[in-house]
Amino acid sequence: MKKILIVLLLAMTTFIFAGNDYTTQEVFNLVLDSNTLGIHGYTTQDVLNLVYDSTNEALKVTVNGGDVEVGTLNFTDATELTIATGVVTITQSVHTIDGETDADDDLVTISGGVEGDFLILYPENAARNITLINSTGNILTSNGLDYTIPDDGMVMLYHNGTDWLAFTGGSTFPMPNDTYATWVDNAGTGTVNAFKVNTSDEIDLGAPLNAGNLQLTADGETMTLADMAVSDTPAAGTDMSAGFKIDANDIFRYGTEADGSGGIQNEYAYINGAFIYGNAVTLADDAELAIKTGVAGFGQVFANDETMHFWFTSAGVLTKISGTANTDVADTDTDLCVYDAGAGISVKNRLGASYKVLIKITYMTP
Repeated sequence: MKKILIVLLLAMTTFIFAGNDYTTQEVFNLVLDSNTLGIHGYTTQDVLNLVYDSTNEALKVTVNGGDVEVGTLNFTDATELTIATGVVTITQSVHTIDGETDADDDLVTISGGVEGDFLILYPENAARNITLINSTGNILTSNGLDYTIPDDGMVMLYHNGTDWLAFTGGSTFPMPNDTYATWVDNAGTGTVNAFKVNTSDEIDLGAPLNAGNLQLTADGETMTLADMAVSDTPAAGTDMSAGFKIDANDIFRYGTEADGSGGIQNEYAYINGAFIYGNAVTLADDAELAIKTGVAGFGQVFANDETMHFWFTSAGVLTKISGTANTDVADTDTDLCVYDAGAGISVKNRLGASYKVLIKITYMTP
């Protein structure tokens, strides 16, 4: 049998409610004190107070010890705030916000609120950009940069007693263009540039990228994995290449040389020590194309049904292995020629007309 005891002390400001089931006894005091309605537990001394703040005309709940469990937290419906010379005055926890004269605007100062308050702001109209200005008034953003509230997003702020601290949210990363996002380095003494969106709206990485598998778009057809711009600053013959290493060893590399005028020459692929050069170029009669200097290897050239296999030394000595009648390893009129031009191996069209010439050479650096 369970006994219930209720005691009302009407002459005091304390009401006692007690229940007894022979094994446990819980006693609670309902205390009225000035603007506070408090519930005190005798056994654990947890206190739940409902306090009326007459200054801000607000009812506050305070708990000393223990937890407050909330099923659903529901705020009053949002009301609109309109910025006036950078300032708004809040009246509740959730507001929509719009710019002065219904235009894009900057929010510099939020009036109202006390320490511990939370505030949610979201755009009244997605067509207008509302930007929180960091540190000029009483708003501090998470990364120290001005933050534009996303069209379909929101921003949550917390009042620390002096300023409103903004927790950025939504789908837009609040970094200005051409500025790196940075992280603290391993030593804790500096920072590492991670990535940025540059002035061409491309993503730049500021540090080596360690990655697992690289998954490309399905059915991507012809895709560009990397592109290196070449200006007229490097001297002609300067190597421009990119590649792959395994255990710090070059396995595959593709590259070219700068031509000194903002273009490239002598494209090649590198596979485990061997360079493969290929080109298909239209050469006018008596025009020539310089290949490489100081390398040794073998190759093949083809134009207008004329073809030749040859090999060469790093000193520029050429030997014809096989070929059609109008081919030679010397500069000979009416022939398709591969010869030592004194500054490296050259392919020269002397067939009497302009032809497209296909060249393939495999070489190594002695």
